[in-house]
Amino acid sequence: DPQTGEIITSENLKVHPRMKELYKFFKYNGKVTDIETYDEKTLDVFNKVNFLLSWAYGFCCICLLNLLNPFIELWVGAESCLKASTVFLIVLNIYIIGVSTTIGTLRASAGVFKPDRIIHIICAFTNLLISIILGIIFGIDGIFIGTCISNIIIWSIALPQVVYKHILKTPKKQFYIKLVRDLIINTIAFLAANFLCSLISMTNALIAFSVKVIICILISNTIILLFNLQSVELRYYINLIKNYM
Repeated sequence: DPQTGEIITSENLKVHPRMKELYKFFKYNGKVTDIETYDEKTLDVFNKVNFLLSWAYGFCCICLLNLLNPFIELWVGAESCLKASTVFLIVLNIYIIGVSTTIGTLRASAGVFKPDRIIHIICAFTNLLISIILGIIFGIDGIFIGTCISNIIIWSIALPQVVYKHILKTPKKQFYIKLVRDLIINTIAFLAANFLCSLISMTNALIAFSVKVIICILISNTIILLFNLQSVELRYYINLIKNYM
């Protein structure tokens, strides 16, 4: 249960009153069974690390979206700034890989490489082909789009399938729910920070950039914190910090 952290089994599963008798029938006849090989400790550690990485990468990507071009302008001049679409695609690729780092690390630690080996080979050639075609049509943005498609297939589809089926042995639905939820939260945080940064108008470019940095740090982390106040993982880290103080 994402709210309480309790493991849902066939014994404590909440069933609608009208479905109770049917559920009892299925359970009695062995049609509803618990996953016996489920490793609670592995999933618990995975969720805690994944929560931390999702927060960190969300925060970093919000900062990059809002501060990359202002930094380039401050450093070498406005004529060297990237297109907004290019910045977005670069950051999107970072985000896709970043929020799935826990998946890749767990797969590597367990040594489970065989189930998706063909997909990686196919994606490598597909990425190259799509990047060349779209690169000719859209320029550098096309190359990043090709990389983005490949990263989504590998990091958001193939690896979760392997990890949840062969290692965690639990349905991967919860992973995708969290992935979408975190994306929505990070989008809200980005829009809020971007709006406030757009209001900054100062003659001193260094001071303006510094103010934008402060806005991104405060706004993004505050919004992410507020949306995760009730999460089991956040309570774990708060208690961990309290124990060391």
